[in-house]
Amino acid sequence: MLNQLGILAVLALVFLLAHRLRSEIFFTPGSDWLVGAGGVVLALAGTVGQILDSIARSRLADLIGVNGRVQGESYLFSLNFNAAPLVLGIALLLVAGVFRFGRRLQKDTEGLI
Repeated sequence: MLNQLGILAVLALVFLLAHRLRSEIFFTPGSDWLVGAGGVVLALAGTVGQILDSIARSRLADLIGVNGRVQGESYLFSLNFNAAPLVLGIALLLVAGVFRFGRRLQKDTEGLI
């Protein structure tokens, strides 16, 4: 579920940024917060979703007895960690910083004209 939440956050972010691009006002006051929030949601949902999935698989294997071990012992499945959501979330946070800087430059140029 958390993996799908991360995907939905990215899709909503792409939609909102495309809408702002179409209106030709890209650096609005909320753009940096929008991109930053999308990055945080993607990084947290993608990372926590993978960890919870690994824990759930281990617990399920214990419950159905697949491990074949003595009662009370448990085997943790190896965690297949995909760092892509975390890296993309951090990249979106950096892009949010660029948006904040772009907004500041846009304010400076509006004052000159």
